[in-house]
Amino acid sequence: LCDIAAILGMHTLMSNQQYYEALASSTIVNKQGLNSVIQCTQYKPVPDEEPNATDVEETLTRVKRNDPDLVEVNLNNIKNIPVPTLKAYAEALMK
Repeated sequence: LCDIAAILGMHTLMSNQQYYEALASSTIVNKQGLNSVIQCTQYKPVPDEEPNATDVEETLTRVKRNDPDLVEVNLNNIKNIPVPTLKAYAEALMK
């Protein structure tokens, strides 16, 4: 059934869970046919990470100075870093 649905371009008739159950089983898993209801998997909401407190300009200055105490730079979860600042980071890291 999985292969036929894929060939016909109807792979959305099965959820991922139904697909993997069909692949793992040697018997027919869904005996209700294509009229059965497909429900989406309910996932737990994941809380957003807190904003990164890194001072972008200070860290850039330290990168440019090649500060030996600066071991890691984390720019994740910092909103609205200007493109020229990112280019300055790239240029400083190439040196």
